[in-house]
Amino acid sequence: QKARGPDLDLVAGHCDDGGGRRGHPHYLYGDVVRILAQHQDECQCVPVDAGVLSTTREYAYVRDELWFGLRGWLRAGGSVPRDRELEGDMLAPRYAFTREGKIKVDDKETLRRRIGRSTDRADAVALAVYEHGGSNAADVMADETRLPRARW
Repeated sequence: QKARGPDLDLVAGHCDDGGGRRGHPHYLYGDVVRILAQHQDECQCVPVDAGVLSTTREYAYVRDELWFGLRGWLRAGGSVPRDRELEGDMLAPRYAFTREGKIKVDDKETLRRRIGRSTDRADAVALAVYEHGGSNAADVMADETRLPRARW
């Protein structure tokens, strides 16, 4: 996203704020923060911790908001470059509903076991198009039958 003003041409985006707590390499995260700090006049990183509980009533975790936000963005006409790994990342997740009726996408470890790697590319795209609250949760809940495991 670009924020513009009389003296402002700032690129703002979301960045993974896992902070090393769940296996993120601290050294890499530190490099990203250092690089962004060097360019703070041109860009702003808005941290997003996907592992925390969602503040919405539709999603269990912020991670679920991210994935369904990506889904909604694509359904609204968003597009991504042809990339087999990204395609595999985007086709891998399944979702279910929690006992409370919230949407819960497969966790990272389940996806790693399913496709043999992390879904880093799709995670990056989801962060790039993220809007708090995700997208189309009401449509999912109204249109989908409540199967134990549903595909996109």
